[in-house]
Amino acid sequence: MKRTITILVCIALVLCMIPMNVYAASLIVSPSTSTVAPGGTFTVNITGSECAGRVDISVSNGTASSSSVWVDNNSASVTVTAGSSGSTVITATPYDMADNNADVYNPGIQSVSVSIVAPSKPESKPSTSTNASNSNKPSNNRGDFRPEEEGLPKAEEEPEEPVRPEQFEVIIGEKTYVILENLTKKDAPDGFKLGETTYDSWPVNCFISKDDSMVLMLLQVKDVDEKAFFVYDEANQTFSPSIPVSVSDYLEKSLEYKQLKELQKEVENSSNTLAVVLGILLIVSVIGNGFFLYNMYKTKGGFNIRKKQ
Repeated sequence: MKRTITILVCIALVLCMIPMNVYAASLIVSPSTSTVAPGGTFTVNITGSECAGRVDISVSNGTASSSSVWVDNNSASVTVTAGSSGSTVITATPYDMADNNADVYNPGIQSVSVSIVAPSKPESKPSTSTNASNSNKPSNNRGDFRPEEEGLPKAEEEPEEPVRPEQFEVIIGEKTYVILENLTKKDAPDGFKLGETTYDSWPVNCFISKDDSMVLMLLQVKDVDEKAFFVYDEANQTFSPSIPVSVSDYLEKSLEYKQLKELQKEVENSSNTLAVVLGILLIVSVIGNGFFLYNMYKTKGGFNIRKKQ
């Protein structure tokens, strides 16, 4: 009996001396940095050793590129964007994990925190220049030294963009007018069309004759409800002060005015013709009477002119 016990003890000692591999499952969550700038990004690694399963990711004061990862004796990573201040907390929650022996493995919820730190502003270093560095300046003993005195280029100023006036004022005679631009096709006088011209290098609305020979602008006396059309010379930027036509008169009498001018020309031509005809008739009458008297003189032997007794 003692011999049997001794053999069993020896066998147990031998078994204890045989090396055996011991496996221990683990889940480690580690960020790539401990601090991050506001709104900055960093990486969080989830490493599963001797285990496999899904790990859910949640972030407080930030966002993650993925809500879960799968580990199987390897490492997976997610990118995290930090918030604006404080700290960003990343929580890894194992779900349905097992070790290599197919036993349920639950390492528990793990969290890591990364501090959000605003980058420090670089300190401005004091100027190291000394009076000796100004030795190249002209020694004029003046306090009004300017860089251009040394031939340095001046800073170029950007030219200001021209601004279109809200309204254009025109002085004609003793009155100040304002150019009216809210014109429509129905306002165009007979024989004119709505168009566009240029005044003071800016486009303005106007009325142009259908043969493009005349430009009319509608002007209004400043601060007075008195409107009139004026002939405008675009080349010289001038207005005709001698032909102001009121809007109503122009619309009502423009055709009659033209017809009156044509009739006047006809009358003038007729008057000239009548004068010429009368002159010719008078000359013919004088010549005829002369021949008549001459024939009588020859026939009767001359004229008998008797004196009264």
